[in-house]
Amino acid sequence: MRKSFKAGEVLFAEGDPSDSVFRIISGTVDVLRDLGGKSILLGSVGEGEFLGEMGAIEFLPRNATATASNMVEVMVLEPAEFLDRVSTDPEAARELISRLSARLRDVDDRLVSAIKGAPAKINKSVAAGKSGPLTLTLAAASPVLERQIGTGARPIAELPYLIGRPADYGEADSGISLDLPIEDPAPHRLSQSHFILLEEWGEAVVRDLCSGLGTIVNARSIGRDFPTDVASLDSGENEVIAGGRDSPYRFSITVG
Repeated sequence: MRKSFKAGEVLFAEGDPSDSVFRIISGTVDVLRDLGGKSILLGSVGEGEFLGEMGAIEFLPRNATATASNMVEVMVLEPAEFLDRVSTDPEAARELISRLSARLRDVDDRLVSAIKGAPAKINKSVAAGKSGPLTLTLAAASPVLERQIGTGARPIAELPYLIGRPADYGEADSGISLDLPIEDPAPHRLSQSHFILLEEWGEAVVRDLCSGLGTIVNARSIGRDFPTDVASLDSGENEVIAGGRDSPYRFSITVG
C-alpha cells in the first residue's frame, strides 16, 4: 500500500506498536527521539531505504518518532510482506542477517558475563583479522571533546577500538572495557558501548552497537533506527558524530 505524507506529518511516534515497515519511495524522513523532554534529531532516511524494520521483526515498540521533512511517499509493508521482499533481494538479506547476528553476539556476550560474573568483551571475530596495513588516527572535532581528549590526533594501534561512556552512579555497568571512555553527563547522548571501529574485509568501518541515539558517519546515519548498523570509512578524513545530528561528541577519524 502506498501512502503520502506532507512535511511535518508523523509516520509513527515513539512508543507506537511496530506493526509495519516503510520503504521510502521519495522524499526524506527525519528520525527523532525524546531526551529529557527535548526532541533530538538522530538522522534521516531517504529514497530506497527501509524504516522501522527491526522493531517489526523484534515485535518491540517504536524506538523513535519518524517525521516527514518534505513531501514523502512510502510503501507500507506488513512484517511478513517485508520478509518476502528481503527473500528476493540478496543485498537486503545480507544486511538484515548481519544486523541480527551482531545483536545476537551482544546478547551472548552479556549473558556469558552475567553467568561468569566477569566483564564482557566485544567479540573480535567480527574483524577480518588484525589491523594490517590500515593506519587510523582519531582526533576531537568539537570543543567538548577537545577538553576531554586534547587537540592532537591519537593513533589507533589496534582494532577493534571501542568508544562509549562510563556508567553513571546507580546505573548498571555494562562491564565492557572501553578503549576511549568519554564522560557524558545525563541526559546521556552516548551509550556505554556506543560505537566500535573495526576492520572488515580490508576496510575500516564504524559499527554502531545498538546505541540509544545512533551514530552518523560522513552524514550517513547508522544504528537501530536506521537501515544499517555499519558504515565504511573513506580514505583520508572522516566525520563521526555519536548521539544525534547536533551532538557535541564529534570525532575526526583519518584512514591512511
